[in-house]
Amino acid sequence: MSNYKIQEKNYSEIDKNLNIVFISAEFNREYTKNLENINEELLNKN
Repeated sequence: MSNYKIQEKNYSEIDKNLNIVFISAEFNREYTKNLENINEELLNKN
């Protein structure tokens, strides 16, 4: 999780709360994708 890097996007035109929502959603998408990959690898090994 500590090596997560958000993609550079221009959020300056939107409300600060929406900015937080977009950043959180992007993080959750990437984090979930990584967890799914790890789980898939573990299942394939067994």
